[in-house]
Amino acid sequence: MANTNVKNNDSATIVTGRRTRLSYANLFEPRGFDGKDPQYSVSLIISKDDKYTLNLIRNAIKVAYDNGAHTLRGNGRVTPSMNEINLPLNDGDKKRPNDPAYANAYYINAKNKQKPKLYDVDDTECLDRSVIYSGCYAKCKVSFYTYNQKGNKGIACSLHGVQKVADGEPLGGNVTTVDDFKTDEDYEDDADFLN
Repeated sequence: MANTNVKNNDSATIVTGRRTRLSYANLFEPRGFDGKDPQYSVSLIISKDDKYTLNLIRNAIKVAYDNGAHTLRGNGRVTPSMNEINLPLNDGDKKRPNDPAYANAYYINAKNKQKPKLYDVDDTECLDRSVIYSGCYAKCKVSFYTYNQKGNKGIACSLHGVQKVADGEPLGGNVTTVDDFKTDEDYEDDADFLN
């Protein structure tokens, strides 16, 4: 993934800072929830101390709002204010108070029907699901866009790519690799154990 973060105020696409932590990472296979079409998705946890990434996100949300005013307005005459629509940046202390992974952090749920590009720390494409997992840290390329469906109006986040930058304590279970199954056990009747 390119190592350039969008720093100007004219784009609704950004690359988050390297302290972004992944949670509920469905990056290798799409999953469908509540009868909806399967999508790739991840929850991006951003520390409240990461002012750099939070400023990028807030600016991109504002750009998406300005660019999508016609979508939010729909057939009405007035564009609803940002206080009247659903916004993607959530306060973890308020919305997930019992989850320590979200303490002192904001989070964004990002998704896409198309598979995001996945990269390892060495800039190579990642095909190993044990490398990028819930709990690791990554830079993520995301974009923000407006929606207006059945009276539900807001700004959503689309996921385009992830580059791992560091390991972290796994969330929601541990990471399993093929090495976990290598043992020193020796059975005399290995060939006949199913008989």
